[in-house]
Amino acid sequence: MKRCATILVVCIALLAILIAATAALTAGTYYESAAAWAGNTTQLFGANRLIPGVYVALGSAVTVSLVVRLYNGNWGLSLIAGVVGAVGGPLLVLLSVFVFNLVQYPVIHEAKLQSRPRALSAANTFVIFDALRAADLRVPGGWNIIFTRPSEESGQGQIQADLTTILQKALGGEVHFPPFPEYSINADALHFPEPAGPGITIHGNKTLAQALRVLHCCFSIKITQKTFDGFEQLYGPNAVWIDIGKGSPWWADVTG
Repeated sequence: MKRCATILVVCIALLAILIAATAALTAGTYYESAAAWAGNTTQLFGANRLIPGVYVALGSAVTVSLVVRLYNGNWGLSLIAGVVGAVGGPLLVLLSVFVFNLVQYPVIHEAKLQSRPRALSAANTFVIFDALRAADLRVPGGWNIIFTRPSEESGQGQIQADLTTILQKALGGEVHFPPFPEYSINADALHFPEPAGPGITIHGNKTLAQALRVLHCCFSIKITQKTFDGFEQLYGPNAVWIDIGKGSPWWADVTG
């Protein structure tokens, strides 16, 4: 029994080392993207099939336990085997789904991902969210955040939507998104400069702008306190202008 437990622990440790080494060797490569996509898809698969997964675990536990009992005759060993089967059965199913998705990735990547707006991963979303929550960003009246982006590029619209959601959740009532000036109605409205080149430029209040440096985890960003005449008068001192430039702002695309 002790020998089986030792073998199980050693196998888990070797698997963890193998996963860590693979992740280190493939960091920043196409294979990391493939593994991340397959992992996210597998997580969704597991979450959507939680109840069937319980039945798989029970079925695996009973089957493995009975087989070991039949060939070994030791109830103690069969009990340990049942526990291993309860964990191993669902893991094998998830591993099979992961491998299937990993093999599918080149086809999906070429056929679908290129045609859809790229979105923040769950991991990067939590990194940005946690950094903003950890920063002391409380100010009287809250923050005013204004986005500008090329209207013809749908990918920037998805990025703006993702960042708006994160800022709302992280800052709560401390953040406001004033409407963009209607030039067609108000001829005297403040005119924002045209979006710059690739990347995201954060203009305005130093405190929030510095906190938004965390966006560098996935975007090419620049930070400046410079805005333009009339900006502070219209939006106040606690205002930040986030300019999503033309082209892809993703760090890997800009630097690669």
